[in-house]
Amino acid sequence: LVQPLQEFTAQLAATQAPPLPSDQIPVAEQPEELQPIAEAFNDLQERLRASWERQRSFVDGVAHELRTPITLISGHAQRLLRQPGLEATAPSLRLIQQEALRMGSLVSDLLDLARQDSGRLQLRRLPIVADEALVQAYERLAQSSGWRLHLDTPAAELPVAIGDPERLQQCLAALIENALHYSPTPLPVSLAADQQGDSLVLHVRDQGPGVEPSERDAIFGRFARGSAAINANSRGSGIGLAVVRLLMEAMGGSVQVADAPGGGADFQLHLPLARALGVTSA
Repeated sequence: LVQPLQEFTAQLAATQAPPLPSDQIPVAEQPEELQPIAEAFNDLQERLRASWERQRSFVDGVAHELRTPITLISGHAQRLLRQPGLEATAPSLRLIQQEALRMGSLVSDLLDLARQDSGRLQLRRLPIVADEALVQAYERLAQSSGWRLHLDTPAAELPVAIGDPERLQQCLAALIENALHYSPTPLPVSLAADQQGDSLVLHVRDQGPGVEPSERDAIFGRFARGSAAINANSRGSGIGLAVVRLLMEAMGGSVQVADAPGGGADFQLHLPLARALGVTSA
């Protein structure tokens, strides 16, 4: 009795999320006593798979439908801001523009999650130079950060890594926005880079409350928020860091968080080195 139960338990444990048609338990191969359980499990898996597909299609469809109106709202707000004689309404227009951009970023994150779930997320694998990546992020976001963004000079020349340059900028932007939110004004957020083993590491360091050790993996889950966000009663979708993790893993890297020197959080983007993958940077 024990051996069939152990084999059956192993088959159940091997099922994936979302469930796949190949995860069905072969009922005829089970002992007679376990066949009703196997049939019930297969039925549950099929219902879960159908529910997952409906949810994924819904998120994908809604995200696509929202992109056009959000783009129109942002575009018209920008156009009105450029017209003379609207100084009285300029603050409201800027708020509309900022919120439209925030909604657009949220929609993009939802689309990335939907693409990853359906296996349609595609990334490029190109050379990444640390200095160029950090300078690009700094030039894009320094002004909007109120010049709180600081760029540290690397102590030595760093090797070339491999990743998707555009998606890497998306990850840096998400981490910078997060760091600016949790670092009290006017404390700075710093960008830095170094090498750790066979990885190029890009750092986004803030001077906020930091992340509790027990939460350092959980905050990268979907719709998860750390205690710092809850205690600060801050708004957020809870998917920004989850998207950073899925993009970094799709690039063959990872994202981690540690304590920053002097306090705060040190979010780290790890990318594989070109030489470690046997890729030439030329």
